[in-house]
Amino acid sequence: MPNTEAVRFAVGRLLDTGVRTIAVIGASPDMHGWEDVRDQRDGTQSLRIQRYVQAQEERGLTVDWRYVIPLLGWNQHGGVQAAVSMLDSLPCPQAVLCLNDAIALGAIHELQRRGLRVPADVQLIGFDNVPESEYSVPALTTIDPHVDDYAKHAVDMLIERIEEYSWPARTYTTDFTVVERASAKLAR
Repeated sequence: MPNTEAVRFAVGRLLDTGVRTIAVIGASPDMHGWEDVRDQRDGTQSLRIQRYVQAQEERGLTVDWRYVIPLLGWNQHGGVQAAVSMLDSLPCPQAVLCLNDAIALGAIHELQRRGLRVPADVQLIGFDNVPESEYSVPALTTIDPHVDDYAKHAVDMLIERIEEYSWPARTYTTDFTVVERASAKLAR
């Protein structure tokens, strides 16, 4: 999956609109700074956080690690809890990147419950492009990692392996699309 470039691209698009405070919800609870993720080579959370950092550093910005919000459950309830924790302890960021759409849907719920307007007060982006994201209010801007393409190639490669594929190991990474909906205003 395009865990790295998709996050870097989306965060970069937000930064290019002038947004300077971007929270990311979904970090591992043991991530407290760059040293905790810098050398990681696998793991969805680590890879996505690395590119969140990279997009900011490429623009000469320093990451405020208080806005790297930990989360145990990557679900809507977890998104609500993370948004509560963030809003109770920090000034509201200008944008929030959620590491999956379920987290984003929960975060939207809590932001609106507190009277914040999405995207006027805070922009929000998810990851996965689940069907529910199109029907949230506002509709969720999300990263589509082209899971169908990923699954097709994985199955094809598995079948080749079962049929005794004997060439060197291969890696396939899908492309991604940022599906722009109402929850964020991204630069072109």
